[in-house]
Amino acid sequence: VEIKSANYINIKTNDQDPGYYLIANVFSDRNNATRFMIALSQNDLKPNYFIRADNDYYYVYLAFDVDKSKIESLYKSKINNTYLEELWILLVEPE
Repeated sequence: VEIKSANYINIKTNDQDPGYYLIANVFSDRNNATRFMIALSQNDLKPNYFIRADNDYYYVYLAFDVDKSKIESLYKSKINNTYLEELWILLVEPE
């Protein structure tokens, strides 16, 4: 894992679609990830998740795109002021 900046993390894997993920939280427990996603959905957000193969953690994200500028815009606007908690960007690149 290489930290690109304060809000970027870069990983290389073939287990996940390459692109930019706007991460809201990471969980080691599936039930916690599910509860978090339900709470986000009740606030009209559209969360999704993936399980990272090398650590079995659940990465809950609010947006995905191959276009860096789109994800940065969502990050800066806090998803158009709909999610005020901490966010960070995960860049997934193929190995």
